[in-house]
Amino acid sequence: MIKNLVMVFTLLMASTAFAEQSVMFSGFGTLGAVYSDSDVYGYRKDVSFNKGVFDGDVNFKTNSLLGAQIDVNLLTDVDIVIQGVLKDVPKDTFNRYITLAFIRYDLSPSWQFRVGRTAADVYLITEFRDVNFSYTWANAPTEVYGINPFKSLDGGDVTYSTRIANGTFSAKIFAGSAESEISSIQVVEDVALDNVYGVSLTYDEFDWLIQIKRTEVKIGNESETNLQLIAALQEIPDFLWPSADSFTETMRTKDARVAYTSVNGKYLTGNWLLNAELAHINSASDVIPDITSAYTSIAYELLDNTFYGVYGLIKSDRYVFDEPDANTELLLPIISAISGARNFYSANQKTLSLGWRYNFNTHMALTAQWSNTKIEDTGGTLWLRKANNAPAETVNTYQLNMSFTY
Repeated sequence: MIKNLVMVFTLLMASTAFAEQSVMFSGFGTLGAVYSDSDVYGYRKDVSFNKGVFDGDVNFKTNSLLGAQIDVNLLTDVDIVIQGVLKDVPKDTFNRYITLAFIRYDLSPSWQFRVGRTAADVYLITEFRDVNFSYTWANAPTEVYGINPFKSLDGGDVTYSTRIANGTFSAKIFAGSAESEISSIQVVEDVALDNVYGVSLTYDEFDWLIQIKRTEVKIGNESETNLQLIAALQEIPDFLWPSADSFTETMRTKDARVAYTSVNGKYLTGNWLLNAELAHINSASDVIPDITSAYTSIAYELLDNTFYGVYGLIKSDRYVFDEPDANTELLLPIISAISGARNFYSANQKTLSLGWRYNFNTHMALTAQWSNTKIEDTGGTLWLRKANNAPAETVNTYQLNMSFTY
């Protein structure tokens, strides 16, 4: 991927020498503060983050970022887009700061092709997830957006658009690969997705929009933590657990297929804006349970003020070790490790958020948000937990953002 990015940058620099008038620079940013009141669950935006905001912390890194984008028209129907975002990331590498880097070709008003790094098209706000100014909330609802850390896709897509009745229908197919991290308080794990492919269907009128999206991937690697657990399971003697070998195979994730399906939409009527998303994850791996998540949001605009509320939830099954032929007393440490691995993705929580946004002008806004989250027993996957088997708890999170575009 780095070679591809270097090639795109080379094309960009070459193009500016011939068509400076076709180069457009833009940017965006957020200066944000986060406070949370739990000393067990640390707030984070998604499961890739290895730093959490615990009780007593006022964190300025979690929500703060600075982004810049360059658009270059090479020809009338060909352009290059490169976007970089400086923000807190679990691994400080150049590759993580490049969020977009693609060449786009508009064959006709109906057909568009892109190759390179694009946004992973699985959400309502896929294309502008980092641009806080472009949406009402202080942060995208974590119940839907926090479980999936993959934001970019290295590959390509094809989009077909046409007018239907009073709106526009668009169908996009895409394919490629992706990489990110999954973090706990102890370790940051690299995760690769191979054979990513999907479809996104959109119908958009002036005051409402609805989307249906489906993405399927193959997990490209086994995490180091899981490899260590598998190695430990393979060392268990038969007299302690006769079926340990067959159980070990259920702990593998590499090459397992995972599917992400979502339905989302928004509706604008008068001063009211409604947003909603419903998502479901299912996989062929026993380590990743079926996960259902959703949120609904309502906002009211009054002059330069917007008042809003969001209710989100995420639900999945919780694993309980019940192998009848295992010596549970002598194998207690490894059983605890198995339960931790099997329940890592078992997120179960509900969040009510209330917020206020004030638009200073068309380029700057202040957003304040309070969130009250009820986390079920061992259901805090979306948080950075100090213990895998953390108890149920209600956590309050406060966010204050100054977002802008330029």
